[in-house]
Amino acid sequence: MKTFNTQSLRSLPLCGRLFLLFFGWMVASAGTANAVTINFGEMKLSTPYELKSDFNTYEGYFVAPKSGTLTVNATNGCLMTVYSDAEFQNEISYTHQFTQTGESYDIHVEEGTTYYFQKVFCLANGTTVLLMEETPKMELSKVIPAEGSVLDISNGGLISVVFNRAFYANEAELVVGETTHKVSMNILGSTAAIETKATLLSLLQNGTISEGMAFKLRITGVRSVVDESIIYGTDGTIEIPFVCGAMPTMLISTTGLENNKFLSYWMPGDPASIIMLTFSDALLSHEGRESDAVATLSYGDLDLEGSNYYTEAIPYVVDNNKIVLDLSGKLRRHHDMVETETTFSDIYLKFSNVRASNGNYTFNEEESSLGSYAFTLPYEEISVDIISEFTPASGKSLEGVSKIELWVTNYEKVKYEAFVFTYTDADGKETEWITNDYTATADPDYEGAYIINIAVPTEVAKAKNVTLTAYHLQTADGIDHSEAFTATYNPNGVGIHAAEILAPGTTDVYDLSGVCVLRGGTKAQILRLPAGIYVINGCKHIVK
Repeated sequence: MKTFNTQSLRSLPLCGRLFLLFFGWMVASAGTANAVTINFGEMKLSTPYELKSDFNTYEGYFVAPKSGTLTVNATNGCLMTVYSDAEFQNEISYTHQFTQTGESYDIHVEEGTTYYFQKVFCLANGTTVLLMEETPKMELSKVIPAEGSVLDISNGGLISVVFNRAFYANEAELVVGETTHKVSMNILGSTAAIETKATLLSLLQNGTISEGMAFKLRITGVRSVVDESIIYGTDGTIEIPFVCGAMPTMLISTTGLENNKFLSYWMPGDPASIIMLTFSDALLSHEGRESDAVATLSYGDLDLEGSNYYTEAIPYVVDNNKIVLDLSGKLRRHHDMVETETTFSDIYLKFSNVRASNGNYTFNEEESSLGSYAFTLPYEEISVDIISEFTPASGKSLEGVSKIELWVTNYEKVKYEAFVFTYTDADGKETEWITNDYTATADPDYEGAYIINIAVPTEVAKAKNVTLTAYHLQTADGIDHSEAFTATYNPNGVGIHAAEILAPGTTDVYDLSGVCVLRGGTKAQILRLPAGIYVINGCKHIVK
């Protein structure tokens, strides 16, 4: 069995070549038992030779009638490889090129010399034909964008020029009026990719060119790879006309990204949670879009097994020439996003599909990043330790108390709107009393701590089952710290301690959920229970 030929796959990406090689090996192996060698014998010029995807090996030879350039054309992946020997061991190198009908290559041949062709496996039915033009020409096959069209650098500013054969060239330049400006050119086979973005932007900015002005792309020294005497036109120079597009809308500043960290949580309203991108001109509004305007958050490692890569699409707001992204109000701790214990130092943020008001992508210097902007931010998971103390302590009576003092640490990392008392009124009805009658003063003896004095309304002081808590509490780490801001007062049996309510003998004790925590307990046993509220003989009592 002959080796699978890779020559026609040279210009494909590596992953594509590997797939075709593997696919070809599998299919060829399956059909080897029925494969035969089909010999075309001496192959003639301008004669199509039919090849099929039938696992057969196709062979032939060609005797050059004269010295010159031989062009081998094929359709559907049926390009035959050329060798200098009948054993198909010494492959003649060539530059692969794609054409409008398939693929081809040129080689230089010497009069009277024999050249051998072979194709081991065809991917599809097709033909191969050998050509020797009387006067080989270098011809332009295609230009993208088309000649004479508007070249808008917001869409990349890349020009693709395709000739009929593999070629060399000296340089490429833009011709604007009487001035010329060199541009980068990358040639692969019969195709040249010319990058004009940076040059055109500079010319637009300094006024050398403006929207609607005509200019030309000039490529010099265009000649065949196989025979450098085959040149384009009379001197190897080609000029392709274009029209300059508009000055692109550009990102001119960012807010919230410079020297900033991505925190695991921001409280709503925190200015640090706002990221803003400002552009040179107005952006396309949400109403004018066909696709969503989103920023994508990425965190973790795709290579780790399990759910260890996190992505989140966050809509952004378009405000004239600004993009505004609010990251607040959502908890994004490490374990909220990924499963692994492995920590990651960075989080990635990408704005996509950013468009100017005319619908064009906004400008980005990166060729592959039309209308998108990516940022890397150091990630920090934050936590806030809240320690608090109520006076009177939770569980006490409010009888005769005009204010409750709350001492709390890390006060500046906490927000709330007011305090709320909930209690049972004289009619047994659950009632709320929201109050702003409080003062907060920094504790001079403890950094970060504050002393909050909350006035106790007369009605509340006399009520039963009073609970005091902060109203609409928020903390900088996004965790629920409401228990540190909550105290209970005046339970049923106000002001009565366990030592005062127990008669001699034994009794059962229940917690507030109805679970018996002590069966037939004595007074001494009850007093040793953990501090809390218990139900004894059908009434609520406090053990301290």
